[in-house]
Formats: sequence, structure tokens, C-alpha cells
Amino acid sequence: MDIGVPYRDLGAIDVSGLTALVEELDDAAWNRNTFRQEALAAKNHEASRAIVYWHEWDIQANSLGFPYMEQLVARWARAKGLPIASYMPVEAIVTDMGRVYAFPDWLGVRDVMMPVIEQVVDRLGCGRAVVTRLALVSLSPKVKITPHVDGQPMATKAHRIHIALTDSPKVVYRIGSRDFTMKRGHAYDFNNRRKHSVENRGDNDRINLFLDVYPNPAFSMHADVMSA
Repeated sequence: MDIGVPYRDLGAIDVSGLTALVEELDDAAWNRNTFRQEALAAKNHEASRAIVYWHEWDIQANSLGFPYMEQLVARWARAKGLPIASYMPVEAIVTDMGRVYAFPDWLGVRDVMMPVIEQVVDRLGCGRAVVTRLALVSLSPKVKITPHVDGQPMATKAHRIHIALTDSPKVVYRIGSRDFTMKRGHAYDFNNRRKHSVENRGDNDRINLFLDVYPNPAFSMHADVMSA
């Protein structure tokens, strides 16, 4: 969403439970599911690792023409020889901008994530909101995400929020011509409608929670998901 400025620091929020969860993640957890990198993310995000909990799906915007996320999951899993049912969405919400899907990992972190989501929505001052993307994203040392503008339809409607979960003073973000770093535990409303990039100049992984918050949708309702 174009918020009129490069970014807004929404202040410190309580991420103690989330930080504890992240500290328990090992390489196997980060590498178990490569669906985002291989099927969802734009090419310039392939350098990052992610654990995806929620993601929207736009019938018109996807290049494959699939009406449902479940079809993409099945195609990806089948091509990799993976058990389709283990990766299929477990929940879905229908909005005026399309469906939003929860993935299996969500079930194990819901109790930790919900207090964080509620704090962010409160800081944004939304009357109602739907989280359309939610993921933990790790950026390795000496890696750069090249400049880009997020082009998916929801990018014009949703706040892109980054929450820094690691001390990363050598991770430099650029939006337009402005460079900045993030403070651990702070939530940032990130203008992803301006050209932006990030570079990890440090020696440790940078881990952020990012969530897209669609404020006051015209409608939203829970829907059934397809089985494998």
C-alpha cells in the first residue's frame, strides 16, 4: 500500500513468544517447505527462505489461470514427488479481493501469532482487518533482494508490515532513495508501492515476520478448502 511516506515505525510490540518460537527453528524447519520460493515468490525473492502461514490468491493475477490455490499446491507437490495432502491449505477466507489461504504450519503457531497480529492491527487503527499474507522470512548473510515494486493486486490495498525479530544493524533497507535499518521488536509499515530493496551486509541471518493487513474489506467470510 502507498502510505505516502517510505515507511512508518509503529513502535515496539511484544514479540517474546514469537522470538522464542524462532529460536527453536533449525535448518530442517526452514528448508522443509520451499513452496513460496518455487511457486509463489517473484524471482528476486528466491534468495530468501520462508515459512508461509497465510497467502492470498488472485484468480486473474496468477499466470497459470488456476481458480484455487489448492490446484497450485497439488501441481507443485506432484512435480516434486511430495505427499500433496501434507501441503494443502487448511483454512480459507473469501474477501472482495479474492481468497486467502492458511497453510498447515499455521495450526502449530496460531496461539503465538495471534497476539502479535492483534497488536499490529491495533497500531494501524483498523476497524476490521484480514491478514492476507503472513510468513517468517530469513535472509542469509551477504545476500541482497534487488530493487522492485510489489505488483500483486493486494499490494494496492494492504499494509505491508515487517517486524524485526533479530538484531540486524547491518541489514540495510532502501525505499526510493531512503536507507534505514530496523530495530528488533519494532513493527514497520512498509511502502511496497515504491521501489525497494534490502541487503544483509552482516554475518548472521536476518529474520523478520512479515504480514499484509487488508483494512476494512468490503466483505470477508470463511470458506471450505478443497481436499487433496
